[in-house]
Amino acid sequence: MKIAVVTYFHDNLTGFMDFSYRVAALGAISDVDLYCRYSVRHRQEFSNSSFNEVVVQPRFKGLPSQLDYFTRVTSLIRKKTYDLVVMLGSQGSPFILALPKKARIALYWNEHPSHFFGPSRLRPMRPIRKILRGLCYSGAKKADLVMPIGEAHRQDLLAHGVSEQKTRLVQMGVSDAFRPVTAAGDEPNGKVHFVYAGSVEQDRGRDVMLEGFCAAQDKGLPVHLTIVGAVETQRQYCLDFIKSRGAENTITVLGRVSGAEVIGHLHGKDFGICIWADKEYYRFNPPTKLFEYQVAGLPVLANNISTHTHFIDNEENGVIFEYDSQSLLEALIRITQNQEKIGRLKTRSLSNSEQYLWKNIEPEFLRRIQTTAAGSRP
Repeated sequence: MKIAVVTYFHDNLTGFMDFSYRVAALGAISDVDLYCRYSVRHRQEFSNSSFNEVVVQPRFKGLPSQLDYFTRVTSLIRKKTYDLVVMLGSQGSPFILALPKKARIALYWNEHPSHFFGPSRLRPMRPIRKILRGLCYSGAKKADLVMPIGEAHRQDLLAHGVSEQKTRLVQMGVSDAFRPVTAAGDEPNGKVHFVYAGSVEQDRGRDVMLEGFCAAQDKGLPVHLTIVGAVETQRQYCLDFIKSRGAENTITVLGRVSGAEVIGHLHGKDFGICIWADKEYYRFNPPTKLFEYQVAGLPVLANNISTHTHFIDNEENGVIFEYDSQSLLEALIRITQNQEKIGRLKTRSLSNSEQYLWKNIEPEFLRRIQTTAAGSRP
């Protein structure tokens, strides 16, 4: 079987793990051509994957670059014969309409269209982006199999007229390697250690975290935060903030690392942090780290947004706070004053994580891929 896998990895993407699981699974059952904007073969996440890499380098910036890339990729695919085209990301959904009518197509729906085709500050661009958002759903309607990563995505697709029969929820999944190296339930000794792994941006809670943990230090709380995944400009911003508050012993900021290296930074911690501003697209996209934390045996300290609270129950497998530094500080006070509860939270988080392991999700993913390629109902 010959499969074309189309990706769109943006320049500052921190997480490749969920994509790499799928590429490796497809490479094990078929001959894969992996279309990329830049080479990913050297990345550790893809080291165990078998694929022929087709790099289509960007010629522009921003939205024109995205449109140009997918136009060129679809042109290349039309010149070849594939049993299945897997659009590995909902950014490429509009371009499904440009693929041959006879092509069998599977679509991995991992982000809401408002994330990459949202409103523009430039008035002339607004109708173009609105059209592109609509074309995302049109592409999903044409696809033979649509795999949303969460229930909110699935419901949104159905509301936009995508057939329920071909819309199948397939969660992202997490490698067994994230499992804790020590038994869950160990209580912290002294400081409570928190970790945030992901892109370090303002609308992903950067300033809320920095201010909240600096305020915790000012109150003498025994906490430490490790931030993993900052690009250099983000890292420098954080370091300047930390220095201005004298919080060098409370907050550590690390740069970009591979997915495999993230695993080491989760082990030995007491909580993982998920924090997102309440924007439309964040209400649909459950973050990969939410599941990685739980598989690693970490309860999740998460702000109150549906993509977190759908998976995290307050005081059961995590702690919920509002999206502001004062609410975060209050959560840190509760945690540090009740450290005897942390072991129970770890145990419950780990015991609920079996469903998120990729090894348990992969068989269903491949079954749907193979039946779709064969022309059967997914």
